[in-house]
Amino acid sequence: MCKKKKLTKKDIVDKHFCRRCVERIGYAPDHKELVKQIQDHKLEFYKRSSNRVTLWHWLEPIYKVPCLLVYDRIRQQVITLLFYKQELDKSFQLC
Repeated sequence: MCKKKKLTKKDIVDKHFCRRCVERIGYAPDHKELVKQIQDHKLEFYKRSSNRVTLWHWLEPIYKVPCLLVYDRIRQQVITLLFYKQELDKSFQLC
């Protein structure tokens, strides 16, 4: 009988990010490249949610949709992808 490898928190968050991207934009971008862009400050910083979690602006390259990436500083990985909701006064808010 073969033992299954126990999934770590990092593995689970990676799987969650890929699943949400496919669900929301139709494909899973390279999360390692996104982490590198965040660490090199090539994406625009939006706000710090906590000591561990920050939000970054990201313009999705295929459909040109502005999104927010939720980044975990401790695990050094992108947690999920969020869309903006445009209101009548033209200000953007999270969905």
